[in-house]
Amino acid sequence: MVKQDEERIIEAILTMQNSESFSYKAAYQSEITAHKKQIGKLDLLIENLYNDRVTGVVPEDMFRRYIQKYEQERIDRLQSVETLQKRVDSIKQNSDDAATWAMLIKKYTELETLDSDTLLLLIEKIIVSEAQIVGKERICDIR
Repeated sequence: MVKQDEERIIEAILTMQNSESFSYKAAYQSEITAHKKQIGKLDLLIENLYNDRVTGVVPEDMFRRYIQKYEQERIDRLQSVETLQKRVDSIKQNSDDAATWAMLIKKYTELETLDSDTLLLLIEKIIVSEAQIVGKERICDIR
């Protein structure tokens, strides 16, 4: 199946991993951009507020209220950007993992000889159950 439709397999892997869909990634990116734009505006407001305070246009108590409000909003938006960026990175990592997995599947579908490195990569463990005698034969369940 990977040879025939790699994209569909990667998408199926992502669905099986219960990862966030790619549409979320675009929405998160859009939110990040909006937050960064607002952070820039807040920086400008804070700068202007400082200038107004220095020139005496804004009284001290009003300055403190607004500076606290703007700084808190700035901190909140920076935290939101960080959270959203982690979500975007997680979606990208899931996509990269799925693509790597599909590439490995394609690589090993045409395997003609099996060496120890390939065995170690493909087989996590082999379970051999206790032998049972059936008739004259010794039989073991191997998984």
